[in-house]
Amino acid sequence: MFVGVGIGYALRKVRAVNVVGKTIPLTIYALLCLLGITVGANSYLVSHLGDFGGQALLLAVLGLAGSMAATVALSRWTRKGGGK
Repeated sequence: MFVGVGIGYALRKVRAVNVVGKTIPLTIYALLCLLGITVGANSYLVSHLGDFGGQALLLAVLGLAGSMAATVALSRWTRKGGGK
């Protein structure tokens, strides 16, 4: 990733690179659509979707709670002067 950032920074004035940046949302939508098609075509996943959905919900809730806790802790830490 760092190599890509460096290349992007070096080529930031090249017009073709800027055009590629505008296609990223379309590429992400296409990949999500293909992922949905792949999941829908997998009979095992579809038949156990309820089980996986519960696990995904638990992971999402715990991830959100962890992010919120880290945000509160970082906010309190930075208000106190960054531990100085």
